[in-house]
Amino acid sequence: MNIDTAHPSNYIKSAELQGREFALVMDHVEIKELDDTNGGKTKKPILYFANAQKGLVLNVVNSNTIKDAYGSETDDWNGKKIILYATKVEFGGKMVDGLRVRIPTNVKPAQPQRRVHADPAPSPARPPAPEPDDLGPTPQEGGDLAIDEEAIPF
Repeated sequence: MNIDTAHPSNYIKSAELQGREFALVMDHVEIKELDDTNGGKTKKPILYFANAQKGLVLNVVNSNTIKDAYGSETDDWNGKKIILYATKVEFGGKMVDGLRVRIPTNVKPAQPQRRVHADPAPSPARPPAPEPDDLGPTPQEGGDLAIDEEAIPF
């Protein structure tokens, strides 16, 4: 038994990924009050997924990774895909197991919204951006991404 998985939690832990990466479809973000490392309380954004039972506590690094790809408005993240993986991260001056997200390879970065003070010239029409469905090879194709709900252990 892995002791890191012995203590139940409402939120995804790095040990639950079992060394694998998981493709997840974002559903919504809620702000929840959580215990902090000093014994107090803090409010944190929790990202929930359409294809997982638990939420991901969003830190600044993961929030910025998602924001750079899909924009600042969390309502716009619904239905978009990310890849969740475990890695060593620095926390409190120590290297610990942590969770990180990356964006599937075919997603273009979100364009910042610009304020325009004068009437802008019309811009040329752009084709719609492709949907972020390129998640790499499935486990059946020799990849290690779990994309079906039965394979997601959290």
